[in-house]
Amino acid sequence: MRNDTHSLLSPVSGQNLPLQLEVSSEAQEEEEEMKELHLLAIYVHGALSALHALGVAYNLRHKNRWDAVIHASALAYSVKAVFHHKRKAQ
Repeated sequence: MRNDTHSLLSPVSGQNLPLQLEVSSEAQEEEEEMKELHLLAIYVHGALSALHALGVAYNLRHKNRWDAVIHASALAYSVKAVFHHKRKAQ
């Protein structure tokens, strides 16, 4: 269990009073689970990014420009999602 000490201004005396907030182990476990979920999402979006990059290369080689554009936009979304989940996992 983690204790965080903060101060609270008393409405009566106007003095700073110590305030302790306790974070339960349940909340810590939930936080760890969310971190693991974000790490899994990073892995999945990374793999999707690689596959979409291959799709872009393949479709450009075969002159399927429209399909290459679709893969490029999906690639951009997956890369954005990787950075989003990376930020959330920290």
